[in-house]
Amino acid sequence: MSDVVIHQRHLPLAGAYNIRDVGGYHTQTGRVTRWRRLLRADALHALTPAAQAELLAYGVHTIIDLRFAQECAAAPNVLAASPAIRYYARPLFPGSVPISPQGQPAYDLESMYRLILDKCQAPLAAVFDIVPQTERAVLVHCTAGKDRTGMVIALLLGLAGVDEQTIAQDYALTAEYAAPLFVTLRAQAAANGRDLAIFERFLEAKPEAMLRTLAYLRLRYGSIPAYFHHLGFDDARLAQLHDWLTEPAVSAY
Repeated sequence: MSDVVIHQRHLPLAGAYNIRDVGGYHTQTGRVTRWRRLLRADALHALTPAAQAELLAYGVHTIIDLRFAQECAAAPNVLAASPAIRYYARPLFPGSVPISPQGQPAYDLESMYRLILDKCQAPLAAVFDIVPQTERAVLVHCTAGKDRTGMVIALLLGLAGVDEQTIAQDYALTAEYAAPLFVTLRAQAAANGRDLAIFERFLEAKPEAMLRTLAYLRLRYGSIPAYFHHLGFDDARLAQLHDWLTEPAVSAY
């Protein structure tokens, strides 16, 4: 990714750190992901009125909030009640922390990502049902815009035909843009008595973590389209999602 495209991708709005458009990625089918169609973000509770207006002017019409109910109550999305927005609260996890089949909390990022793939399939399907219901921009967000949001975006980019290296690079951009947010999250974790050594593992956004997660998906489910089939999506719905996400690439000649 060039610095120009990365700059174009990031929306530097006051009150948030990690709002990004995932348009402009070339796919393996010769198409390109649409600009102003799918955005990823961190929490939007602190967006200033001017930033809110900018986001609406950018074309955002639907917001899917992946946070726990407790997170939403503590830091409500400022656009949730906007008449211009269709807002959906769709937490990926039923409780406050991701739990493994053995009843233990996820102990690192990759184990959490595998839990999302294996144990959060109904919530994921609900998110993917919402996504193509509008021709305007859909924004998906959680607290940092990295893990829950990262998995949803990775799956959608993979379905669009974006290669895994590019998906991992998009995921890793959070390390750049959310760095000031991580300072705040570290301070909150320390104040709450969290084990900071363990907490620090969950602030990483290394591309290798996403690449290994996608390798796990291929090993267990075969491919990203096969994973969507596993969620209950037939070929017609996959084609609808693919067309919603992509458009023909414009030739330079």
